Formats: sequence, structure tokens, C-alpha cells
Amino acid sequence: KISNSPAARKGEVLAIDISYVRKISIGGCKFWLRAEDLFTKFKWSYFLKKKSETSDKIVELIRHLRTSENITVENIRCDNAGENKALSKLCLSEGLGINFQFTAPNTPQYNGSIERSFATSYGRMRAILNAAGIHGELRERLWAEAANYENDTENVMVLRKTDISPHERFFGRTARYQKSLRIFGEIGVINNGVKISGKLTNKG
Repeated sequence: KISNSPAARKGEVLAIDISYVRKISIGGCKFWLRAEDLFTKFKWSYFLKKKSETSDKIVELIRHLRTSENITVENIRCDNAGENKALSKLCLSEGLGINFQFTAPNTPQYNGSIERSFATSYGRMRAILNAAGIHGELRERLWAEAANYENDTENVMVLRKTDISPHERFFGRTARYQKSLRIFGEIGVINNGVKISGKLTNKG
């Protein structure tokens, strides 16, 4: 087992996978790249316009963890798709020392944790959008916003087995945004800047 202390995190294992969404998001993305730390279950989500962006995003994550958190990623588990082979070559050329564990074709069970996480997340996203009353074209184009919200909230939810959130297990601290979470789809009011108005007139 990998200790919670950053100094003992040698051998960190990340599982990565990509999901395709038919509708292009408001930000112009149609691919959802997810990375998961298999020990703590902490997850990162990236939204891509092209699968070829995978390499840059994951290498950026690896470097950030190494320089900012003193966490060394040594293993990546993924399927043998073209974008993952390109990532393997980039990690080799950059001298990152990553060991790639490629799963065989049509064997999602060998990367089951992250495969199942997508199905779970899509169910939560549907519930999030339903609760917000968002339907039609806007609902489909907001999928990345809903996915990002779902990912962030999942990372701060306490796990039954550990009585601690994935974020706290991974980083050793609570998330800064944890105390200021808002309901997805909540209406926001922007001050209109009018200094003098009637007592019953909206201020924004």
C-alpha cells in the first residue's frame, strides 16, 4: 500500500481513459479525459477538442505533481489506443521514467475503476442537470460544466471505507473550494451599478 505521506508516494499509479460525447460543449470540446489515482480515488478531468491533446495534459499533470506536491508518478495504466501510445513516447523522450501498463483490446475489466467511474459520473450528471431544470440544446452543450462540477464534488465527498475524502487522502488537506460549493444551475445576480433606485427595484 502507498502511504498518505507525500515522501512515501513513490510508485504512484494513475489510470487514464477518454470518453466521447456526441454534442460539442460550449467550450468547443467533445472528449472527456480523466485520470484517477488508484490508491486514493482522487480524479482529474480535462475536456479536449482532440484526442491528440491527451499527451500534453497528462505530462503537465505529472510535472505539476512532481514539482508542486512532491508526488512522483511512476506507473500509468491505460488501453493501447493511439493517443496513449503517443503519450508513452512523449514521456520517454522527456525522461519522465513512467512505466506504462497497457491493457489488451476489449478488456475494460483490467482498468475497471476508471471505466466504471465514467458510468457513475454520467448518472450523476443527468441528476445534476435534472435538478437544475436544464433541458434541450443547452443541456447537451453544458455537459462539460456538469462533468467538471461532478468531478469536483466527488473528490470532496467522504468515502465510507476511509471516513475521509479522496482530496484529503491525496493532498493531506481539505480542498479550498469545499466550504464555498454552490448548487449547480443556481441563479446568480450581478450588480447593475445603479446607485439610486426604487426600494422594490431589482439591484441587478
